[in-house]
Amino acid sequence: VTGVQTCALPISLADSYRTLRNVASFVHGSNPTPGRAPVTLVVSAGPGEGKTTVVANLVATMAETGQRVVAVNTDFRKPQLGRRLGGSTQPLGFSLDEVQTVEVTSLLRPTGFRGVALLDLDRTGTPDELARATASVMPRLTIEADNVVIDTSPMAVTSEVLELVPVADLIVVVVRLDRTDVADLERTLGTLRELSSVPMVLVVVGERYAFNYYRRRGYGYRYGRRYGYGYGYGYGSRSRRTAATAKVTGPQVVLDDQRAELE
Repeated sequence: VTGVQTCALPISLADSYRTLRNVASFVHGSNPTPGRAPVTLVVSAGPGEGKTTVVANLVATMAETGQRVVAVNTDFRKPQLGRRLGGSTQPLGFSLDEVQTVEVTSLLRPTGFRGVALLDLDRTGTPDELARATASVMPRLTIEADNVVIDTSPMAVTSEVLELVPVADLIVVVVRLDRTDVADLERTLGTLRELSSVPMVLVVVGERYAFNYYRRRGYGYRYGRRYGYGYGYGYGSRSRRTAATAKVTGPQVVLDDQRAELE
């Protein structure tokens, strides 16, 4: 592979991310945004379902094709994207007010991937304030890039992701088998449909031939090997009913292994 590598991924898994890249490109091509880069918003219902891994590998595969890609962190409570991309953790030194006036390129951090820059605002406000500030720079940011991909906080336990939904041209919903709570997922999908009419792509990470109660209600599919990625969010645990997937209009992409994580 020439250009940016997807970091020692198994060929089949790397191809899964390239499939996701190609699906996103097709969707964006069907709904062009003349004069600016398309924005892909990656969401999930709960924590530990693999959003950040999906974002990191998606932007890497986009950069493989020579595109200028900006990865955007808006998971301000548990930021992981910068670390996964090898980005700088040094503060930018801008207040929320200054973010609105400085050159947008001054807000971008370099990463360990050629062609990929990182937007991750300093923690100078609440998560809601930081998300609104991030959304406000999108019109300027999309002029400077070929693709923008946004990592978010889990929708079932935080609210700031709602500030980003209006800027999205495509929403990628990440579902992890044996992890995603069905009720949370259904509420997440309902909220997204109420707030946006843009296409949605479902990304499923999980086990081959995984079935459960919800398959009988039309939710279940058969997908790949176990995907073991996760991180603690500190919101406590509760008894949950988990499912393979839920009905989403649009394409579906299967990612089937933990080794999607960048090294």
